Amino acid sequence: MNRLAQHRTALTVAAAALLAVVSFGCSSGNSADQTNTTAGRSAGAPSAAGPLGSSPAATSGTAGGSTPGGTASGAGDPTSTTAPAGPTAAPGPTPPGPTVTFPTSTTNPIQVRTSNTSGVRSGDTITIHAEAPPGSKLYGVKVRLCAGDAEIAYDADLNPTQTGLCVLHPLAPGTDTLKDLPVGPPNQSIDVTFKVGAGVDSYNRQDGTPVNIRCDAAHPCQLAVKLQFPGGFGFKTYRLEYA
Repeated sequence: MNRLAQHRTALTVAAAALLAVVSFGCSSGNSADQTNTTAGRSAGAPSAAGPLGSSPAATSGTAGGSTPGGTASGAGDPTSTTAPAGPTAAPGPTPPGPTVTFPTSTTNPIQVRTSNTSGVRSGDTITIHAEAPPGSKLYGVKVRLCAGDAEIAYDADLNPTQTGLCVLHPLAPGTDTLKDLPVGPPNQSIDVTFKVGAGVDSYNRQDGTPVNIRCDAAHPCQLAVKLQFPGGFGFKTYRLEYA
C-alpha cells in the first residue's frame, strides 16, 4: 500500500514537471512571435512622421532646416529644397543729362551793321562791322555767301559740301565766297570786307547730291555771318538784292 502511494506521488510530480516544461515552451514561442510582429510593423508600415522609407536625413532637408554637417540655409545639402536666389535685377537706364544748346541770333549779344545790300552788282564790296557790347567780348567772325532761301542755324550749314546751302566757288573772278577772321585783343570789334559775285555755282555734296546756287537780279542771295562770343556763337543773315 505504501509502495503504491509512492508510485502515485512520483507520477504526480513527473506530470507536474512535464506540464511546466510544456507551458514554458508555449510562452517563449508567443513572446518571439509578438516581437517579430512589432519589428515588422516598425520597418514596413508608414508612420505619421513621413512616407514609407523616410529617414531623419531625408526629412531634415526642408527649406531653412539644418542638416548634419550643413548650415541652417541648407547650403551644401543635396536634399535641401531651398529655392536658389534669383538673378540680380539690372539697374535701370541712366536718365539723360541736360541738353546743351548754343546761342542763336535771337540771343546774340554782338551788334552788327552792314553797308548797302540792295542793288549790288558783281564785284561790289560789302562792309560788315561787328562790335561787342560793354561787358562782353567778340572772338571771331565768319562770313559766307549763301543761297537766298537757306536757313542758317548750325555750324554745319556753312559747310557747302555737307549741307549744300552756301556757295563753294567764287561766282566771278576776284570775288569772295568765305571770310573767316579772328578778333584780337581787346576783343571788342572788327570790320570785315566781302566782295560779292554774281552767277552760278555748281558742285556735289559729300553724299553725291548735286547743288546749283544762282545769285543774280532774279535770284537774291544772302550773307551769313557767324559770331563767336563768350559762352557760344550765333548767326545773323543779310539779304543781297542784285541790280
